Amino acid sequence: MTAIIPNDVKIDTEAGGEDRCTACPHPLSSHDALGERFCAATVSSALDRACICR
Repeated sequence: MTAIIPNDVKIDTEAGGEDRCTACPHPLSSHDALGERFCAATVSSALDRACICR
């Protein structure tokens, strides 16, 4: 199965060049497929919820 990275999750490169997720404080590169989907849904639905990335 091929992982699909949602378009809603952006990489913030202005904060020291790190790949920060716009939904949580974790690097986007540390997300697994479920974390990517969860954060994408969080951003696209403008939800305020806890992170499941780690």
